[in-house]
Amino acid sequence: MMKKLLIYVGIVSVALLLGAMGGIQYVNEQLGLSSPKPLEVQEVKTSDQVVNQKVIASVDLVQKSEATNTETPQNFFSESAMAGATSLENLTRKGLSSLVGAIEGLNGRSQESEMEE
Repeated sequence: MMKKLLIYVGIVSVALLLGAMGGIQYVNEQLGLSSPKPLEVQEVKTSDQVVNQKVIASVDLVQKSEATNTETPQNFFSESAMAGATSLENLTRKGLSSLVGAIEGLNGRSQESEMEE
C-alpha cells in the first residue's frame, strides 16, 4: 500500500512539474522571451575589465528595472518563476561557457591565442 502511494505521489509530482515548466514556457513565448541569447566564451579578465563590467551591469540593471516598472504589474508566482528561470539560465550558461573554454583549452586553442599576442 505504501509503495503504491509513493508511486502515485511521484507521478503526480512529475506531472505538476512538467505542467509548471510548460506554463512558464508558454508565458515566455507570449512575452517574446523564447529566443535564447548566444553563448559567450569566458576570457581571462583584467581588473580594469572587471570594474568596467560591474559598471555596465549596474546600468543594465537600472534600465531593466525601469522597463519592468513601465510594464503591467505581475503576480508573485510569475516573478518567482522568472527569477528562478533567470538564475538557472545564468548557472547553465556559466557551466556551458566553462565547459567550452575547457574543451578549447584541451584542443590547444588557448595556447595558439597566447602565441599570437
